[in-house]
Amino acid sequence: MKYIFNLILLFILLTACNSNKVITSSNTQKTISSNSELASLRLGDNYWDKVWTINPELNPDTWYVRPKLNESIRATFITDIDSIFFDVYRNQVYDFDVILKDGKKARTRIKGVGEKAQFSPAYQKENRHKTIIEIPEVYELINIVFALTPIADEKKGQLVMKDIAYLDEVKDWFGAHQDHKAVQIIDNTIRKQFNMYFSLKMDAYIYKFDGDEIVSKGIYNNIAYQIGESQISSVLLEALEDFSKVSNFKEFYRAHLSFYSSQISYYEDEINIANMQSWLNKNFPKTKYDCFKVIFSPLVSWNQSAAWFENDGFKEAQAHVNFPYPRKSNKTRTKQENILHDGEILFTEFNHAFINPEAEQYFNLQVFHDAFANISFWAEKDGVAEKHYGSSQSIFNEMMNWALVSLYLIDNAPQKSAQKLIKGIENWQTSRRGFTHFQAFNQNLIKLYTTKSSGTTVADLYPSILDWAKEFKDNNSKK
Repeated sequence: MKYIFNLILLFILLTACNSNKVITSSNTQKTISSNSELASLRLGDNYWDKVWTINPELNPDTWYVRPKLNESIRATFITDIDSIFFDVYRNQVYDFDVILKDGKKARTRIKGVGEKAQFSPAYQKENRHKTIIEIPEVYELINIVFALTPIADEKKGQLVMKDIAYLDEVKDWFGAHQDHKAVQIIDNTIRKQFNMYFSLKMDAYIYKFDGDEIVSKGIYNNIAYQIGESQISSVLLEALEDFSKVSNFKEFYRAHLSFYSSQISYYEDEINIANMQSWLNKNFPKTKYDCFKVIFSPLVSWNQSAAWFENDGFKEAQAHVNFPYPRKSNKTRTKQENILHDGEILFTEFNHAFINPEAEQYFNLQVFHDAFANISFWAEKDGVAEKHYGSSQSIFNEMMNWALVSLYLIDNAPQKSAQKLIKGIENWQTSRRGFTHFQAFNQNLIKLYTTKSSGTTVADLYPSILDWAKEFKDNNSKK
């Protein structure tokens, strides 16, 4: 699995039916070759350069695409030496093998899926113009299971927040069930593919308890990234149900409702979410959301992710985040600076619901390719940026994400505090995350923003940002 985009390859599918059987143009398995572990994807008119990692260990590795109802969309999978395409319909799967130069075979699948969410009239009426902050029951259940996995201990705080009293209470209550099937399934899944942690966590929001049974809310088909279906299998759902029963999870959850409420209240009362939304709406006027949701667990470590949905004229943005527990660095900042710093957790996720759709129109332009095709210029080798944002599109969006924090601080913090926090962001992005030229990128955007004419938005600045990036790369690349 990946931060899924979409795919393509070299033949036309002439017919399609409404079953889930594998469709090919003949009875033989389709095969293409590749000398590289990276492939590019084209879906309709959209193209993503080297965003797919070919992985022989996954069987199959699925690219989900979302054609319109009763229509097909052409999906093309492109290696450095070969390609294959399918005209993809909903509820159809298309399988092929990619043969790497070492002879390893990667079974790959394209699957046509429907909408990520269905927002009924009743749901729209209930949630329109609302910001909802919650620690959902099934969501907390799966995070507790994460906390019990051996890999959570091995990752040293990457998955689960360490050194908090709540984790000790979780371990005391549930420790006797560390060998449960649910724990084993999740541990094995994450070991096989680490990014499945995010998929399982986010997709847990699809579900609710109906008595002791875990069932779909009937709203979301999937939540994580651009994946087309829930990554929580029926086997895992059954295991989670059993874990809940044998461990008396519901009793634990009820006993901690006041604790959950206290953390929710911090986000509600201290973090000015309404101002963030207003600022983003102003600077990305083509993108509007009817509902915002903040979804978290007290156990989640310092990692966040975003999702956004559109169905039947209703748009929803979700931020899946952690709680900003106090840190030693808080002592170096004022109370206002700490609140602004804590707010970055939400702002940098809601950002993506605005900047990612805005950027799509530029990804096929030559200026974008010239500026960002070589991600090694922008991302330090083996750093966080290269490992977790391994495409030109992801690199650009993540730099925009954190550069927008600087612009927001300029508009909403005292000048001295804004400069202090911006300097911290630039140091973190370059020295800790490996975005090699983030400081130059950030300072250019600050200059563009602070000198723009009245009525100009951040969205209006994208062409100038790309022109600068191309020129900066050309002038600073090794000859």
